[in-house]
Amino acid sequence: MSVICFLPTFIFDIMASPVGSLQLSKRSHHQDTQVKEGGRDSKRRRFSRENARVSGPSSTVTACKNSLNRTPSPDAEAAHSKCCLESGKRFSMHSSTPHGLVGHMTNLEPIFAPDEKHLLLGLDNMVQVFSLSTYQHVRSLQVTNSEKIIGYKLSPATEHHLYIISSTGRLSQWDWISGKQVTKWAKRSKILMFDICPIIVEKNMQIACFFLYDLGHGRREISVSLLDEITSPKKLDDVVILETARPINSMKIAQGGRVLIVSDDQHLLIGCSSASSFGCPESLIYTWRVVMLPVTITSLDVRESKAVQSIKSAIPGNPTGGPSNIDLVVGEQGGSILIYEDILKTFKRNEDKYLPILRKLHWHRDAVSVVRWSRDGNYILSGGKESVIVLWQLDSGRRNFLPHLSSYICNLVISPTGKLYAIKLANNSLIILSAAELQPVATITGLQLPAKIPKIQNVGLATINRSSDNCSVIPAVLHPRNTDHLLIAVPSRHSDRDGGQQPENLSVLQTFNVRTGSNVYRQALARTNITAMNNGPEGMEILTPSIKHLGLSSDGKWLVTVDSWSPHIEDVKALDPCWDVKAAVQAPHEIFLKFWLWNDVAEVWEIATRIDAPHFRFGEGAAPVLGVGSHPNAYVFATVGTDWILRLWVPTVKRHHGTNVQYGEIWRCKAAIHLDGKLGAEDDVLTSASICFSEDGSVIAVCLQTLLRPNCSIVHFIDIHECKIRHSRIGSNLGSIYAAKFLGRYLVVASARSISIWDIVGDFLMGVTSPGLHTTTSSNREYSTLFAANPQTQTIAVITKPALSNEKAMSGKQQKMCFNVEVYCLHSPIPLFRSSLENHPLALLSDPKTGDFLLVDATANFQRVTCLNTNLGTVAPSDGLSIKSKSGLNDVFWDHSTQHLSPKSSAHVPVAAVDTETPTLQSKRLAPIFDVSPSFSLPLVSVLFKNVVHSLTSDSRDS
Repeated sequence: MSVICFLPTFIFDIMASPVGSLQLSKRSHHQDTQVKEGGRDSKRRRFSRENARVSGPSSTVTACKNSLNRTPSPDAEAAHSKCCLESGKRFSMHSSTPHGLVGHMTNLEPIFAPDEKHLLLGLDNMVQVFSLSTYQHVRSLQVTNSEKIIGYKLSPATEHHLYIISSTGRLSQWDWISGKQVTKWAKRSKILMFDICPIIVEKNMQIACFFLYDLGHGRREISVSLLDEITSPKKLDDVVILETARPINSMKIAQGGRVLIVSDDQHLLIGCSSASSFGCPESLIYTWRVVMLPVTITSLDVRESKAVQSIKSAIPGNPTGGPSNIDLVVGEQGGSILIYEDILKTFKRNEDKYLPILRKLHWHRDAVSVVRWSRDGNYILSGGKESVIVLWQLDSGRRNFLPHLSSYICNLVISPTGKLYAIKLANNSLIILSAAELQPVATITGLQLPAKIPKIQNVGLATINRSSDNCSVIPAVLHPRNTDHLLIAVPSRHSDRDGGQQPENLSVLQTFNVRTGSNVYRQALARTNITAMNNGPEGMEILTPSIKHLGLSSDGKWLVTVDSWSPHIEDVKALDPCWDVKAAVQAPHEIFLKFWLWNDVAEVWEIATRIDAPHFRFGEGAAPVLGVGSHPNAYVFATVGTDWILRLWVPTVKRHHGTNVQYGEIWRCKAAIHLDGKLGAEDDVLTSASICFSEDGSVIAVCLQTLLRPNCSIVHFIDIHECKIRHSRIGSNLGSIYAAKFLGRYLVVASARSISIWDIVGDFLMGVTSPGLHTTTSSNREYSTLFAANPQTQTIAVITKPALSNEKAMSGKQQKMCFNVEVYCLHSPIPLFRSSLENHPLALLSDPKTGDFLLVDATANFQRVTCLNTNLGTVAPSDGLSIKSKSGLNDVFWDHSTQHLSPKSSAHVPVAAVDTETPTLQSKRLAPIFDVSPSFSLPLVSVLFKNVVHSLTSDSRDS
């Protein structure tokens, strides 16, 4: 019988003898002794050898609390720091800056370069430049991380100059060709909008910068500053041209700055200046008129019917543009489009302060999010939540459609010549279309995270109340063969990031290259309704299933998903009027367990087996799946549900009826193991669980948490060969279980209020010391914990959110508290590394190749917590490939071209067929140095040389 070598003695005895015939020696439930380890005092607690189902959990929980909450002494901290210095483990955190799109695209308009060879795209804190010839990222214009870009505009005088305004009020001038910042000016904060235009001041051309400020108390202000690029003043003085109490949300400039058109929800404010040229900044005086429209404005665009004279050919002393008519198109909340022609002339004719509607167009069923005039004025382009671009031909009244876009339409920009359209979608992607064929020329896609952060909740358990500010978890895994590929669940439809909609259901799998910052592929894993009607007869949105769990086999060939769907409460009440909200446990659910096989030809995941209700409770229907685990060396998956059953799933060959012809594989349940031992309560409900396999796959550890005893967890050790529970233990963790991981002889379990490290051989339990793992609020709220373990560095990383103190909680004061990321070794409760996070974390993953921890936050950015020590022991060859003997420098610099295997190349590599050829001696010595990352991201040459010398000298001393 296969038994893992690191299990303790009592598990050896249990697995070798019948359970009923064991006669274990009696011991106390817990025994505390003082043990000297490395010059520091630590408290060791021995578990009882009695079965946990017959031992009282109360004393165990008390001992666990005392063990996990103890504070290390200064001597222990000093000894631990000395131990870390000797081991050489150092960690640092840095943001990943791949050559691609990383972060969220803002709803600001993308900018085409005047020659249409480049596209400037704004993100949260940077402007990225893409080449329209190769459609690749060229460079980034990065502001500080604490700033957010409010607007960016090309200079009308110098084509290679770009002006960027940030949320802190800093206006900066950049040379976007070289990527260098030229100069900057300090402005006031709380800037809402920004625009520029050229004007003539005292026969000299200058740039007028218009700013929309939020003054507070519901008041807004528009001011203008004059900028001369030749003199480059050190300070820009503001001249206020409008102060109003209306909530202005848009601003358009026409006729070289002589006409301003601003709007709120239902009003147009039109400001006109009678001066043909401005003698000084104080002469910027505007006369304002207010017009109330019969609709709610959601978008607008302005067109000047006569071409404005070129800036370069403008004669000093004359206005920059000749007289022109201003046409206005307005998109409204109900889906219609209103067209107004020559609004200035209409104002003069009508004394009643209203604009007569020239034409009304209506096709959209929801609000029109974007509307644009074509360059020649013969067409109007509009888009909204229908994911369809509509082209209105004004002369004939015909409509052309560009349907089936992947998400809502947020913005649309037309190139200077009108040959290209740039369409910004709500799913963090941008499509560039050819105006002639309406065919996509290129697509720029980022990480498509949901607009609203989903909260952790137990499906079907309405009696469990979680805090609204819990840390959220999105199902995500790294590909085992190519760890640069991140597989993450994303929504099929994305709402506006500034809207008030509920979190989207995660029904699509996106594979994203975190090193290059590019999208690999995107595939729906559950039913979606992207382009169909998504509203029911009563106007409620039709929900899609949401992916709750993801799992990959060790070679990346098989993918397992668990998706769940629940109807609206109103629909359930219509079918059963006696149904009560408190009976949400019995609400109908659709839960599917799906197994997907990677097709290397079509490069998609093909579904092989779908299992309806893999876990169920009699009289209640499908039971939620709480955890999914993957075998490290074979095609075996494990699931656990609220029905207290662990199921093992294995593939079998499909054969034609009556023949031996094979035509595929299906998955079946190999065994169903009842996880009895409900902590002494018959009606207890399982609320959270986690599954992990040992490193050789012979033992499964199942960690469970119940509703009636939230502070008392249970851990089962299951023999995978005999499918039996070999040992159980109560009280190793506090709070709801979130994750568990084997690291050699250690079992690390993360819960809402503790992280415990269990040395199974020594029977020693230790908890980490983190202020974010202890709840201090009077309401006893729990905060979720993101957790990852790295087998290469033998470290664990956790992300916590500190709770408010009792005084702040009782006073009702809410404070924005940052998240903390902490890294621990397995031998001390004191962190090796700790840092705060500015953004909400969504996923924390471990990279087994480099030893790094990958963090994904709500702004679609990546951060890596990197171990700076390269002498961590011999690392196995990446992707399970053998290392062949090479000559020359190839023996030193291992060829990394074989590392970057896509799912296409690794789909047909069975686990048992992996080559296990013994590597050369020289590769063994240098693999821990040069094998930590690809060649283009290795450390400095001086660091590599020092590590090589250290490795060679240590080998010579050993020999």
